[in-house]
Amino acid sequence: MSLHVIQFLAVVLTALALIPSGAHLFELPNKVELPRDAYLTV
Repeated sequence: MSLHVIQFLAVVLTALALIPSGAHLFELPNKVELPRDAYLTV
């Protein structure tokens, strides 16, 4: 495999691995204002 293909795959796989963390980060401002029980449910 070409080095460029391996580098591209590394970037794509890293981005895919970070998507769930980003989703939690973007949801945090909405969840912070919830009461304790609702926060745990969400």
